[in-house]
Amino acid sequence: MDERNNKVYKTIRISNQVWTAQNLDYPVEGRYSYCYDMDSTNCETHGYLYRWDTAINIDQCEYGVICDPPERTQGVRPEGWHLPNQTEWNDLVNKLGGNKVAGHILKAQSGWGSSNTTHFQCVA
Repeated sequence: MDERNNKVYKTIRISNQVWTAQNLDYPVEGRYSYCYDMDSTNCETHGYLYRWDTAINIDQCEYGVICDPPERTQGVRPEGWHLPNQTEWNDLVNKLGGNKVAGHILKAQSGWGSSNTTHFQCVA
């Protein structure tokens, strides 16, 4: 549970990794978080979207500046969770059959026309 707003997020296990199966529904005060198409009903349905510097919670990460997060970055995630690093993403993709297969089975059915057999619900 996210103690900041008492929201409980669905999770899924893929191999030995546990992932949230939906976007965060938490606005970050004073940082760049927004609803798709600037419509608040989209946040209720799909959660918030975050600019990269907001997601990793690092200042001085303006356009044109490469900002790599530390190995384990909580960023905007609830306590006890972290943003996946490149190694974790690569492991996930490889476990699901590689780049040509993984995207199709990770994407949400709504709006993407994919199978989403993993129930991952990737929307962005």
